[in-house]
Amino acid sequence: MVGFGKRTPGKIGEKTGYLPMNYIIRVRAGERVYKVKRSFVRDREMGQITLKKDQIVVKKGEEVNGYLKVSTGRKLGFFPADLLLEL
Repeated sequence: MVGFGKRTPGKIGEKTGYLPMNYIIRVRAGERVYKVKRSFVRDREMGQITLKKDQIVVKKGEEVNGYLKVSTGRKLGFFPADLLLEL
């Protein structure tokens, strides 16, 4: 596809089109998906990740001291478990 870069076909409801590949997160069997309830700015020294409200993430580890290890598909880090809503 000329001019489209790396895109893949997708569908939302009745609409179809092409999505940028970096908007897609691979979810493997058994992984849990969450939506961010409130934005949070990371503390780099603690390995935290900055996320904005309504972002979608995939759980990559067990809860430790109130934090879950999550991935956006591009970033990986710890995020407060109480700010996540399981989908």
